[in-house]
Amino acid sequence: GVAGFLNLKQVGALAHSSENLLDLARKGQVVLGKTSTDVIFESINVMKRMLRSLIDAIGSSEPVNPYPYLDELIERNKMCLNEHGLRESPVLAGAV
Repeated sequence: GVAGFLNLKQVGALAHSSENLLDLARKGQVVLGKTSTDVIFESINVMKRMLRSLIDAIGSSEPVNPYPYLDELIERNKMCLNEHGLRESPVLAGAV
């Protein structure tokens, strides 16, 4: 999506993993329990922090620091799918 177009790879990776989980929940293929709900809320909070860092970096002309635990959070999104015997959507997985 737009994150890929703007070369915001970390933002795009987190957005795609979260969107995939939420899309499957919307379709009734995944029931969001405590663990998956916690992961979604954490993903939202991290996305907000990443976007705030991007805004701050633009304002100060400094580079954006990568988010240190992003890979772990993306893996936790994927684990929520695995708990239901599902995998990432090939369309979303290939978008990163």
